[in-house]
Formats: sequence, structure tokens, C-alpha cells
Amino acid sequence: MKTFTKLLSLLLLCMLMLGAVCTASDTPEVLTYTYTEDAPEVDAQKLFLSVYEDVCDIRIEGPHAVFHFFYENIFRSTEKWHSFSSAVGVLPLAEAGAAVSTEITKALAGETAYFVDFRDGDFYPGTASVTVHGDGVLDPSAVYALYEYVPGVIASEETAGKAASVRPIARGLSLGADGALALTLTEAHDYLLVVQSETDADALTAYVYTPDYDAGGGFFAGANIGWIVFFVIVGLGLAGLVIYLVTVKVIMKKRQKKTAVVKKK
Repeated sequence: MKTFTKLLSLLLLCMLMLGAVCTASDTPEVLTYTYTEDAPEVDAQKLFLSVYEDVCDIRIEGPHAVFHFFYENIFRSTEKWHSFSSAVGVLPLAEAGAAVSTEITKALAGETAYFVDFRDGDFYPGTASVTVHGDGVLDPSAVYALYEYVPGVIASEETAGKAASVRPIARGLSLGADGALALTLTEAHDYLLVVQSETDADALTAYVYTPDYDAGGGFFAGANIGWIVFFVIVGLGLAGLVIYLVTVKVIMKKRQKKTAVVKKK
């Protein structure tokens, strides 16, 4: 009995050690690359292709932001890999100048707001966990509302004719202890970070839009409801026909068996 217990304990220990080794081997290595203000451009094709076959995460440390690409979230299609800038800036809205429309700057004149400036148009080679450093500009104790800033877009009837629009992303947002803003992105956008108050949402009401993903006649748009009904009816009809044919075949087989029995007698 003691020998059996020892063998069982040894077997369990081996299984635990093997599991630990497998877990360790499955943990991706993190490759870190550092970029500067003078040279912030990340050549995604060159960098990501060099580790295409390796199970590893890629960490890009830019001048004011860190991009972390987890291995499983990197696009496996190299055609989706585009160069992008690691430079991200955070500055008080009053200092943003021409980067933000005069209309929105005036609308937020009574609020504490900041402009988070990414390189517009950049697409990332996967889903990136982006940490933007506040650099002492942002107050880590404040609660924020986050808006995507879209310049020169006539997105809806409500924002038609406006120089820019905003899309609400989050409210009640807290920053890290060091004043860092955490985002999950697949492409670059600019943002407005506004200290949440009783009036901040009202200040931007005239510029808020919600994207209409069905605009232009998506599959589920009302214009296609007739086709949807048609295909549903055809599908039900085919299903009914199959059931009818199977039922007839089963009945014919039963009759053939009865006939065979009668002849045999």
C-alpha cells in the first residue's frame, strides 16, 4: 500500500512538473523596441515579419506612449500590416491650435479638456493595447469623459455643416496612478479627454454623432426585407418537401415489406 502511494505521488509530481514546463513554453516572449521623437515611424512589415513564425508579443515604446501587441492579436495577414507612428501627444485643448476646430474649442471653453493627438490615418498590424502617458499634464485623480474627435466629417443631419464631430466613447473614466490613459485600438484616432462635470456633455451636444452602420443599404436594411421573407419562405418550402419525400419513402418501404410477407405465406 505504501509503495502504491509513493508511486501515485511520484506520478502526480511528474504531471505537475510537465504542466509547468508546458505553461512556461507557451508563455510568449516580449520583444521591446524603442522609438524616439525624431524617428517615431514603425516599419511594421520589417519588424513584424522578422518574428512572424515566433510566438512572441511585440512592445513598441514611443516618446509618449507604449503599444503592446499580444501575439494572438497580431493580424496573420501581412497585407494588413502598415507602418505607423509611435508619437502620441497630450496637451491642453487651449494649446491644440488648428488641430481642433474653433467651434469645439469654444464649446469646451468652460470645461477642463485635453487633446490626445495620434497620427491620423495610421492602421496598426493588429489589436494594440496602447498606454498614453499623461506626462504630468493629466490629473490622475480626476474622472474623465472620452470622445473620438473626427475633423471635417458630416456624419449625420445633426452635425451637418459642422467643422468637426465627436463620438462618445466612455464616461466615468479613471486614469492610472501616473496619469496614463489606456486604450485598445486597431487604428489611430484623435480624442478629446474632458474632465467630467455637470455641463461637459451639454457643451458637445451639437457635435455628437452616432455612426449609422446600416447606412447605404446594409443586408438587414428595410429595403431588403422582401428578399429576407422570400428566402425564409423558400427555405421552409424546401424543408417541407424533404420531409414529405422521406415520409413517402418510409411508407412505401413498409408496404413493400407487408406485400413480401403476404406472398411468402
